[in-house]
Amino acid sequence: MPADAKDLSGDDYKMVVEYLETAGFTNVSQRPLDDLVTGWLKKPDTVDEVTVKGDSSFQEGDEYDTAASIVVSYHSFPSDAEDDVADQAGSSGSSPTASASTPASPPRETTWGGNQIEYRWGESAQFVSTAGNPPETPLEFTVSAPTVFTPTDPTGATLVTNVYFTVTITNLSPTETYDPDFVFPEAISGGSAGSELRGLGDDLSWIDGRTIAPGESLTMKDGWSIANADDVRYELRIDGLAGYTIYFTR
Repeated sequence: MPADAKDLSGDDYKMVVEYLETAGFTNVSQRPLDDLVTGWLKKPDTVDEVTVKGDSSFQEGDEYDTAASIVVSYHSFPSDAEDDVADQAGSSGSSPTASASTPASPPRETTWGGNQIEYRWGESAQFVSTAGNPPETPLEFTVSAPTVFTPTDPTGATLVTNVYFTVTITNLSPTETYDPDFVFPEAISGGSAGSELRGLGDDLSWIDGRTIAPGESLTMKDGWSIANADDVRYELRIDGLAGYTIYFTR
């Protein structure tokens, strides 16, 4: 196999199928789980597990015949739930009352791009971590707009503007402690990566081995030296290569 089973979990199922077929496997099938409901934390079309001849714990380098049966199971909405959502959207669009009422606010600038999702400053992004697979841990991430400040220690302040972002990670699990070691931040401004301002005083900090108990939150001030505070995107890469990148911007 070209990868461990756990490395394929959480990716878009179509990408995984193509990846396996490109590796030479000729008997790859897809299985929708129909396990999602509107508002659930998991993303549709993401892989729950991949089995090879019924084995879901294979490792990179394991040898299988290219005709071995491979099943890619992925999270999906039941077809009747999708129909209900479409019906509700259609009925609301044809309602005379709706057209006469105050116009709805424009939709939030949220876009899905493969394994990426975008949010505005202050909005809450929800994500189910599979880094400790199992169990899965539902999480919530909030990032404030950048605050301009002057570092006490200028070491590392190599760009025009110095800012910090207030980042809050909330563990929504009622039972599992979350270890956020696989959450990696980055600030992009003017198309270029910023320079980290950690460990320089001014109450700046990052995770540094801390864990988050069930139902608890961890709030940090994450400092960066960037080109322009008015043109900056803050990224959180969660669960490494098997996870997702969440973007926060204005």
